[in-house]
Amino acid sequence: MGAVVAPRAAQAQVDLSITKMVSDATPNVGDTITFTIALTNSSGNPATNVTVQHLLPAGLAFVSATPSQGTYNNISGVWTVGTVNSAAQLLIQATVVSPTAQTNTASISHVDQSNTGNTSASATETPQQADLQLTKTVCGSGVIARSREPPRPTSWQRAGLISRPCTC
Repeated sequence: MGAVVAPRAAQAQVDLSITKMVSDATPNVGDTITFTIALTNSSGNPATNVTVQHLLPAGLAFVSATPSQGTYNNISGVWTVGTVNSAAQLLIQATVVSPTAQTNTASISHVDQSNTGNTSASATETPQQADLQLTKTVCGSGVIARSREPPRPTSWQRAGLISRPCTC
């Protein structure tokens, strides 16, 4: 008579999904923006030992991180979440340091259970570009700057230096 082998218990599945949003998709260089990374577990089973990979690209400078649970390491880009019963969230503030568009991705890098949800999400920020031209006119007031398409009112506009006619 052979040994009786008990059937292996089925591992619970989870439906852990990740979303990502950016507070301002068209910031100016120098602005601070906030990325929101949200995890949602729709399965009713706890998702255990969850980690998320989220490293900022070179055009963004880390300012701060606020996880609803767990810890975030801005050097490695790893959010060690732990157990997600229903939801968890990470807010990352970064300063825009490059005029180049940056696509930023967060990915679920580990969960103990089989996961049926989406495992990555991205957000893109595209800094605004000013289309300026500089014209030098010999006139009583000196240099006049003209802007073809200013994205937002600037200190030049408020000071009256944009498109000011020469009265010579």
